[in-house]
Amino acid sequence: MVPTEKGMMGHKVADWRVVLVFVMIVTGVLGCASTKDTANDGSPGLASAPETDPAYVSLTLEPPAPSISTIQLYRDPDETSLPLVVMGTDQALALEFDLVGKDGRPLRIAFRHFNRQWEDDYLQPVEYMSGRVEDELVNYRRSLTSRSSYAHYTYLFPNASIQFKRSGNYVLTVSDPGTGDVMFQAPFLVSEESSDLAYELRAMSMPGASGLWSQPIVYIDPDDQFGRDLFDWGACFVKNTRFDLARCSSRPSLFEAPYASFSLEPRDSFEPDPDFHIVDLSELRRGLDIDGVTYESTPIEVVLAPDQADLGGTAVSFQNGQSTVSGSVIDVGNPDIESEYVHATFRYIPYRSQQADGDVIVTGSFNRWVLDAANRLVWNEAEGWYEGAILIKQGVHAYQYHISGPRPSSSGAFAPESSYTALLYYFDPVIHADRLIAVRSRIAP
Repeated sequence: MVPTEKGMMGHKVADWRVVLVFVMIVTGVLGCASTKDTANDGSPGLASAPETDPAYVSLTLEPPAPSISTIQLYRDPDETSLPLVVMGTDQALALEFDLVGKDGRPLRIAFRHFNRQWEDDYLQPVEYMSGRVEDELVNYRRSLTSRSSYAHYTYLFPNASIQFKRSGNYVLTVSDPGTGDVMFQAPFLVSEESSDLAYELRAMSMPGASGLWSQPIVYIDPDDQFGRDLFDWGACFVKNTRFDLARCSSRPSLFEAPYASFSLEPRDSFEPDPDFHIVDLSELRRGLDIDGVTYESTPIEVVLAPDQADLGGTAVSFQNGQSTVSGSVIDVGNPDIESEYVHATFRYIPYRSQQADGDVIVTGSFNRWVLDAANRLVWNEAEGWYEGAILIKQGVHAYQYHISGPRPSSSGAFAPESSYTALLYYFDPVIHADRLIAVRSRIAP
């Protein structure tokens, strides 16, 4: 049975569904006759759908400058929330970050609209923003009492100067107005929430793979305000706010009539993620995540408990792929400017304590999941693990170990819960751009 949500009951099969069935039959026959040779003129609709649909998105961001750390972007005030605001509401996104080892100075922020695949749709700022198209970041404070010197920035938007008049995918860019250098970029969403949809996750087994995979499916019933061409619709799916790893589907199905659905093919669904970890640095003392602390050092040195690949993830709290600071650090008055930066030594024990056939790099919410060569771990033959120290701010962070070579799996590894978000898009031929119609999230392993 198709899951239902408020507003999706009582609809009958309309004439657009009859037309769609005919179109799908015709295009299916043509597709069997010719696949790779089919012309693609780039226009919205069936002709522009990629042959290997659903596809991974094309989001590429500038990595943070070396002096930038602990970037957070979330719907205020929940640090673990998806960076999403709904048009016509008083919701605001909070952008926070630190400029480490340097004095604070005014920076510039600008915004860009993208299509559902996170590609530039070439809209001009006046087409998707009202008021100013960029702003200055002047709300910053120097760190207090901490051994490491840094300036902490906070910026809330939309605000009196920055307003968005189009829904969709956005990327913000923070730059140095003096040099023009990009300091970092971050994606966020503006949704309309103007249409109902139902959303489910199907757990399934894959031949030759361990654990249960998650196949996301959305069901829609478009109304006349958006037009009758279902090939202008599409859905993308995001796990733990990793927009760079989003996967999309633009081929509608009527197998669940009277609803149309969009889903990922089983092979493109989300595989189980046992090697997903949480480190709690809210208190700098020995505990579950910390094996040792050297307070005499500057910065303070923290040795983390080793992570064992055979046991899988050690996540004990839900982070949605985000870092939390102000909501986690409780032993200081103002965590934003009083929390310490520490040298945290990660230790990773690979499967059967055997050296991997490739580099092992720690990546996580503390560096926006960037594969930074500076975070490459070194193999310790005597101990049978990889190790390396990374500068991290106090708080709770999500992280993983990235191995560039072949990686064995363990069927008994624990897979912690993750957030799976469905994004429903409609290509509006009037503005020639994708609109984000609705967003839904589910929690599952």
